[in-house]
Amino acid sequence: MTYPIMRLTAKEVIYLRKWVNDCYENKRQHKVTDRKYTATMTPKGIIMMGKAGEVITARHYGTTVDWDIYIGADHGHDTTINGKSTEIKTSTRKILIINDPKHCNYGLWKPETEQCLVVWCNQPSTQLENIGTNTQFQILGGTTRENFFANAEHADFGHGPRLVLKEHQLTKI
Repeated sequence: MTYPIMRLTAKEVIYLRKWVNDCYENKRQHKVTDRKYTATMTPKGIIMMGKAGEVITARHYGTTVDWDIYIGADHGHDTTINGKSTEIKTSTRKILIINDPKHCNYGLWKPETEQCLVVWCNQPSTQLENIGTNTQFQILGGTTRENFFANAEHADFGHGPRLVLKEHQLTKI
């Protein structure tokens, strides 16, 4: 299974940057604190990377992007692909990472989500706010909830317990 390398258009980058700034300002105004950020991965960078992966996926599958700005979490999934509610996880690593529900109560596989799709981004984690037209994205594949929890391995990247599926364990969606 090989998906093509894709890039954002200049128009998409401009719109994304405006949307990220609006989203970040909304979170700041409502004092929303997200726990997934690190010293190298800034809040705006994480928001940018995630939404960029959704844009790439929407283009590939012919779906629409949810441009709503939420005060807290979204409605549970990013899009619908092949009739299934789908969460898009964009990562600088070629793996699917979900927080381990036995050790964490946020950033989990949401009950409304039937499948997850992983989009790889080649942007360095310290430069996610600078995603542009030269940044490469590739859909790696996906998995169902059942397959993920049956096959995920435990990992810790220095931010607490995670469950992980490696690229070769993902399938075409």
